[in-house]
Amino acid sequence: MSWSIGLHLRDHLADLVGYNEADRSQLKRQYFYPQMNVESMLGSILQELNLRDIGNLRLYTDLPYRLAIKNYGGEAAVLITSGFENWLEMTAPIKTPYFTSVPRRHSMPIERDLFFGVTERVNASGQVEKAVDLTEMEFLAAKLQMNQIKNVAICFLHSMLNSENEQRAKEFLESKGFRVHLSSQVVPHETLEAESVDEKARFWSAILNAYVFEQFASQLKKIQAIFEPRLSSNGVISIGKFPLDDVLNGRVSLLQAGNQYYDRLADKFARSSPLFHACVDGFALLHGGKRRQSTWLSMFGPVAISAPAFFLPRIHPLTLLSKNFMTPIGFSSEIASYDPGPMVFGRGLTPTFFDLIALKIDPQDEAVAARVSDPRNGRGLQKFKEQLSVYKRIFSQAQSLSDEELGDQLFNLGCEILRDEIRVNLADSNAVNELLICGPLAATLAKPLRARLIDDLSESPCFD
Repeated sequence: MSWSIGLHLRDHLADLVGYNEADRSQLKRQYFYPQMNVESMLGSILQELNLRDIGNLRLYTDLPYRLAIKNYGGEAAVLITSGFENWLEMTAPIKTPYFTSVPRRHSMPIERDLFFGVTERVNASGQVEKAVDLTEMEFLAAKLQMNQIKNVAICFLHSMLNSENEQRAKEFLESKGFRVHLSSQVVPHETLEAESVDEKARFWSAILNAYVFEQFASQLKKIQAIFEPRLSSNGVISIGKFPLDDVLNGRVSLLQAGNQYYDRLADKFARSSPLFHACVDGFALLHGGKRRQSTWLSMFGPVAISAPAFFLPRIHPLTLLSKNFMTPIGFSSEIASYDPGPMVFGRGLTPTFFDLIALKIDPQDEAVAARVSDPRNGRGLQKFKEQLSVYKRIFSQAQSLSDEELGDQLFNLGCEILRDEIRVNLADSNAVNELLICGPLAATLAKPLRARLIDDLSESPCFD
């Protein structure tokens, strides 16, 4: 019996779907692991399900993005055209969300002292005006070795027009044992013009690939070690459409590999209609059609990455409920962490939108409950209902409502906010009416969002 397994790893959450080609049996599970590392979680899953003879494991994860955003990457250095060592830091986005006379910028993921200028130059026409000097490279390599650097991003101006200098520097550094990430190898989608990619976006793509490589590769090797003993003789592991070895060897951009889940969703479901993806740890709206975006607007600045056009709504499953001077109770701009998580999981202290959604999941409906493979417990549900009673006392207009009715009103309010954000972002009433929805929370949100549910296992983005 040969299994095809699709595994979507997220922040403390994992979706696993499986199909056995021999007896046509199916699996569909979701796991919540707030205080467990990935390898321990995967080990317990495989032991529980007793999965063996796996012919194809297709892994999806946005770990490269999360490592970058949370500053969990490893030591890396940047070689940049001389005179531009501070350019990215000077143009970093403002961190302060309001007007102030002392604005603060986001901190750099790589220390300023690890940005090294290289006296090379390619002009705006793509002509090499000054070639890379190998004597200078020898001196820089010694500095990198002294700092115990393994990953180096090379970011030379106009290298998209002529990558000769970057390639020359790469060959030299690789001969010294460094892993090199070139800004000129940020290859956009075939529908995008290479020359249109912004210089800073190219630079940031190479830098973040270098920054997250060691941590991401380490995690992939642990996953590989867990699954390899359970593979069939011809079993393969891939990250989306990319072979695992290509990712580990640096032949594929880590950020591009981390974007495979949305790429797959767009390719399979959102070819003509918009798609709303509803997960416990985030919502996303894919615009549909062949629209793509060439940059990801990160906290550091624009990053060159080819992705389907998508939008992340302001409201999140873990958006906190709160009271303020404008409304007795509503949704705040703050998001809960995954540990302790929502109140219904038993450890959270503040209600979230997910707590309201969880009240709508019928524990007797096995098909629905399996989508959120139930970390809910009685103590957590009771605590959440007690909190609703507190809100009733604060909110005079809700005092005549039961706890269930107040929960319904707040749930509907959250869905209306989502619906409005979808409508505004799509800016097309026909597209809104054609909205599809998938993901673990899709069955609960399909009706209030007036979207068509994709729910069959064969329709999973993990399978062809």
